[in-house]
Amino acid sequence: MSELGAGISPRRSALRAAPSLFAPALPALFAALFFAAALPIALVKTPVMIDFFNHLGRIFVIANHDRDPLLAQYYSVVWRVIPNLAMDAVVPLLARLVGIYLAGKIFVLVSMALILTGTHALHRALWGRWSLWPLVSFLFLYNWIFLYGFINYVFGIGLALWAIAAWIGGREGSASRRGVVSLFFAAALFASHLYALGLYGLAIACYEAWRLGGNGLPRGRRAAADAAAFALPFVAVLSLMAASPTSNYALETVWSLHGKLDGLYFIVKTYWAPADLAFGAVCALIGLWALARRRLVLHPAGWTALAAFALVYLAMPTKLFGSGIADMRLPAAALFILIGMARWEMPTRRSAQWFCLAVATLALARFAMIGVYWHRYDANVAQFERSFAQITPGSRVLVAGSYDGPRSYTRETMIVHMPCLVMIERSSLESLAFTHPGKQILRVAPQFRAVSLFEGEPPPIGALLDSASAANAPASPWANWRQNFDYVYVLYSERATLGKNNGLALLFDGGPFRLYRILR
Repeated sequence: MSELGAGISPRRSALRAAPSLFAPALPALFAALFFAAALPIALVKTPVMIDFFNHLGRIFVIANHDRDPLLAQYYSVVWRVIPNLAMDAVVPLLARLVGIYLAGKIFVLVSMALILTGTHALHRALWGRWSLWPLVSFLFLYNWIFLYGFINYVFGIGLALWAIAAWIGGREGSASRRGVVSLFFAAALFASHLYALGLYGLAIACYEAWRLGGNGLPRGRRAAADAAAFALPFVAVLSLMAASPTSNYALETVWSLHGKLDGLYFIVKTYWAPADLAFGAVCALIGLWALARRRLVLHPAGWTALAAFALVYLAMPTKLFGSGIADMRLPAAALFILIGMARWEMPTRRSAQWFCLAVATLALARFAMIGVYWHRYDANVAQFERSFAQITPGSRVLVAGSYDGPRSYTRETMIVHMPCLVMIERSSLESLAFTHPGKQILRVAPQFRAVSLFEGEPPPIGALLDSASAANAPASPWANWRQNFDYVYVLYSERATLGKNNGLALLFDGGPFRLYRILR
């Protein structure tokens, strides 16, 4: 829909400036910024995203369990209808061609490209022209949801942006064609991540609500066709959800108020709070100034979406379908949609140049900070890899440790899943491997399920030592952890609190972790 069709009168000077500047500049600027955004990924062994190490280990097992007897004794693959399969469907095949580490990087880069291009596609579909404005999406690419390693969801965000753009772009065409396209995207989004499907449904519902508010209710066959095109793809997906084991965890929900502010902070959060807060404050002030001066214009459908996102965010549980920080994932994804639904007025070539300079400067500063911190954490990855040489292939590896506290949360969470690389390097069982029956197709062998956490934080080593030595310790999988595992990684400050004569033999001191052999 064009700007005039959207009911907003564009400034003629902006439209005159656009063809002479935007057409040649946009592809070059996009390519340069994407190259800069990709550098942190290219310069490390693996992207330093919290859950990503676990995903790499899991994908490696999916790709190789049938030809590695050491892995086969611990793991199997059970294909089910699970709305969390983006990596599982693509990366194992790619890993067999280029190796697991490069395959993981490629998937991350594709996910980034989908978000960035999807924001531009949504803007083009809604406003009827290309613009420099969606380059702002580069500023928020490295947010905490991305850095946490929710990679299937990140991939789904990019896919949802393209799906929304396709819906809006095809809105004036055939309803049946629009329904078929929507069905394709709905199925792909369901397979990628359930939350991404919800994001798509909410966004196009807001767009349709805005249209109804301006045009009134349609009548006759056209109304029925439009309703069917909107509803039937989601009805079809509901049948998939009913057949999914994920539905068994529909009632596993927790609602929390304090996490709502965290979700907003996650839009700008990386590793250094002062820089993140300053960046967020600068962006907020510029945005408020631009709205007040009408330099920044949000499409009426965008205001509808903003209100809906806010209401859903407040109502959404923190834990949904058994998955944690569910609500906190919404703001960062919603921001990309709102960027696509907005525009920045640039009446002169000089104003466009200043805009590009500001975006490039802020983006490069963010990318540089990510690169510096990832280089530091890559040293931890190298330490873990050196420690793997002490582990016999096919062993069982326990991960233990407790956080120092909130002040060290960001630093310490970055290494919690790094031991999962032992699944790749030593074909071993790892206690934190993602094998949740309602969320993953990777299964741990029945005899080891009781000692696999599936997800969550590692147990404190002090509590393990106490439970194993107490005469009246309750019957639990952890009471026999010495018999169930061969090695234990002790993370964080607990590595320095272990006394002597504890039945553990130190094999490797890696700084923030230590590797012990369990003595029997």
